[in-house]
Amino acid sequence: MNRTLTGRLVVSLLAVLLAGSGSLPAPAGAQAVPGGLAPDMSRTALEWRDCATAFFGAPEYYSDLGESACGVLTVPENWAHPGERQVDLQFVVLKATGEQTQPDPVVYLAGGPGGTTLAGVSGWAEQFAGLRTQRDIVLYDQRGTAFSSPLRCSSLTIDEFFSGSDESQATDLADAATPAPDELSPPESTGAPGDGATPDDGLGVAALAPSLSASMLMDVARAAVSDETTRCVQELLAQGVDLRQYNSMASATDLVALMQALDYETFNLYGISYGTRLALVTMRDYPNAGIRSVILDSTYPVGLPGFERYPSEPHEVVIQLFADCYLDAACNEAYPNLKARFIALLASLENQPLVVTEEMVITADDVVAVMQVISSAVAVAPYIPKMIAELEAGDATTYLGIVSGDLLTPSALAASATPEP
Repeated sequence: MNRTLTGRLVVSLLAVLLAGSGSLPAPAGAQAVPGGLAPDMSRTALEWRDCATAFFGAPEYYSDLGESACGVLTVPENWAHPGERQVDLQFVVLKATGEQTQPDPVVYLAGGPGGTTLAGVSGWAEQFAGLRTQRDIVLYDQRGTAFSSPLRCSSLTIDEFFSGSDESQATDLADAATPAPDELSPPESTGAPGDGATPDDGLGVAALAPSLSASMLMDVARAAVSDETTRCVQELLAQGVDLRQYNSMASATDLVALMQALDYETFNLYGISYGTRLALVTMRDYPNAGIRSVILDSTYPVGLPGFERYPSEPHEVVIQLFADCYLDAACNEAYPNLKARFIALLASLENQPLVVTEEMVITADDVVAVMQVISSAVAVAPYIPKMIAELEAGDATTYLGIVSGDLLTPSALAASATPEP
């Protein structure tokens, strides 16, 4: 949702870390992957390009970058066999703007995996303006993403699937996989909070759990996208792409090679979401590569099989929010029966969207979209009960405050955290 705010807060924290950090100790027992300590730079090629036309061919898009340098680093697709297929890594270096600058840049690692940094380079230039007074900012797209030899298929894309182009199959499978009511029966309870008490909406505590288990959700997701994914894989293989090389270890080698190509002896990493995993892998495999400091925003641990949890995570976070409100006396008193009311609200908006203005109509899908970002924008969560209650009454004030980001500014968050007298 409001990644701009989150980014600003983290960038401020990063500025503090950079001011006092020294070299990070190598993790205990860390071992570099074969050849990891020294990427074969003889098999790479650096080409500088005009930032005004390097990516979109639209000078106005890059007119506000200030002093910057753009280019492409060509690297082996398979670092163990550098003489074979090559991939391009497109990058932008936002040059430090201050009079007294430091030699170690900040390298931004996008999330996803698969997210693009360069498509929003102007926004990142604005966001990193403070840090940029002292250090260069390096922005690049990781291998296989938007501007770096992207893995694209002519068949239906994953983005198109999740936009709802073929949701009927997933819906049917979900209905078929939903447990019978007796499988969700709540345990016997004395009625005391915290021991399995039944919420005011008449649903047992088990009803606060996801209607589908994570494994069932994975079955639904796999079945819904398997055909298109198979076609995509076959198409990429026919192009000669080695999909085994699109992983965090290869990307870590890319990152180190990029730093060497740009003549940075030391550097600082700033990763969000999946970018934190890439940072961790780089630290593990290249402890002596010159990493000076690291910030991990929304850490994606290397031991977590994240893809297996993607389908269930948004659902679980929302259910947890309802459970937390029910178990909090003040929240439950102010917003009783929250889960049941939310379900009823979605049904109501499905039948009759809320018309705020001629240009602003709020649908059930719009509300679901807000709920889905709670896991990545935690600051949204405290406003959800109030948003639900207001939308029930036809009031979109809090909803609009969330989607516009107005309620998520530092001053607004500070005010919301201050107890009323």
